Amino acid sequence: QHSVFHGSTAMRASTSSVQDCRSSTLSVASVDTGDDNVDLIALAGERKKLIAEQKSQALEFFLDGVDVSVKVVIAISVWSTTGLSAHQGLLALVCIAVSLSTYGICYRLRELFDIRFQAKHGFSRRWKEVTHMGGDPRVARDAERRQLKHFVFRTIQAFCADLPWIVYNVRRVALVTKTGELDRTSQLLMTVSISIAGFGLGIKFAAFINLVKLIVGGTKLTQKAVFEELAADTRCGVGQSDAEDTAAAICLAYEACVLQLTQAPSFMVVTMTAGHDHRAGLEELQKLAPGVPYCGSTTCRGVMVGTESLRPSQIVAIWGIYDPEGHYTTYQFEYGKDIRGDARSSTMRAYSKFKQARDPENPTLRGMPSFVWINSAPGFEDLALSGMAEA
Repeated sequence: QHSVFHGSTAMRASTSSVQDCRSSTLSVASVDTGDDNVDLIALAGERKKLIAEQKSQALEFFLDGVDVSVKVVIAISVWSTTGLSAHQGLLALVCIAVSLSTYGICYRLRELFDIRFQAKHGFSRRWKEVTHMGGDPRVARDAERRQLKHFVFRTIQAFCADLPWIVYNVRRVALVTKTGELDRTSQLLMTVSISIAGFGLGIKFAAFINLVKLIVGGTKLTQKAVFEELAADTRCGVGQSDAEDTAAAICLAYEACVLQLTQAPSFMVVTMTAGHDHRAGLEELQKLAPGVPYCGSTTCRGVMVGTESLRPSQIVAIWGIYDPEGHYTTYQFEYGKDIRGDARSSTMRAYSKFKQARDPENPTLRGMPSFVWINSAPGFEDLALSGMAEA
């Protein structure tokens, strides 16, 4: 007999039957966490930096609002004098400026609210695990990502909105000065707009220079891998018990695992010999760790724990990982005639389930999973792994 444990079920099938015995579970995970230590001096320094960043964001928010307002007023003034059809280029420039400024204002508002909340409460709402700052590396990580996004956005604004606006309006002022097409008020507004755009271009060009420095220094514009973003503080533990009563064995193994983790696990791998009452064991496990995802299988002759190979007649072993910033998803599927194809399609469905369930506000969970764990019925492992690799 061979059993595969998944989620809240125990599945049993005979290894002598190709159609009935073959089952497998997948576990997909993304690993990351932060440091829980609170340093009051570091906390005060981080709050000071956040407040300074908040003021800077608020100033640029105000300048963007003034800039786009002046552009719109000038465009309306010109169109009311000469008509819209004569200034299609001006219309395109205004649309680009308004679109970029609107996106920038919305983005900054979101960042301002998060910075203000983080400075006030000592943690970010985007963190999966609510721990206070004070030396937490996630504070610096979030600040670096905000800075990089800020430099990229300001560079786009400079070269796609401000520079074309200045070139177009300088040329336009030179023409209307000769022809007298616009009155003095419109010309004055246009000159003011060029000055404001030039001032904004200077500020944004500084952001462009900083972006170039970051790129030359090796900073990636794309999302970094989890282990590059933030060193994980995950902890692993294992426990085992050879008690004859299944519920008692599960309890003892779980307690030994948690003792090593010092926290409740985020994910578990459970193994039991075939003679145990698997259903009773999993029911006991769900009482001990409600809501914690797990996978596992029966074991034929024992388990390996640390450097030991334990081979009593009955045994239970639990491996657990504490990773509060991570995300774990389990998925179960049955082997059919096309084992490789089943594994490939099931892996894709498991990954889709993983992406849908993870928190989009947690930046540490973006990108591909850190690892995929499979428990397969014996005899078909190579085909299953080949199918997974193809996915």
